[in-house]
Amino acid sequence: MLEVLHKEGVCSVLVEGGGMLLKHFIELNYWDEIRVIEGQTNLLQGVRAPVLTFVPQFVQTLYPDKLKYYCNT
Repeated sequence: MLEVLHKEGVCSVLVEGGGMLLKHFIELNYWDEIRVIEGQTNLLQGVRAPVLTFVPQFVQTLYPDKLKYYCNT
């Protein structure tokens, strides 16, 4: 799919997927930036987000939540 998009001249894709899709994009290094919004509510069910092992470029408080921004250099 990414190959077809590239051939069509698409150079930016927003990926909002389940945990597995996001994990694959991260593992294959097919990402430029990641934005994570952390809320204060602990969700007991649902799809877990991938665990990020790198340090965010910045963290901004959006009271009471936090926005974490990651950039792939």
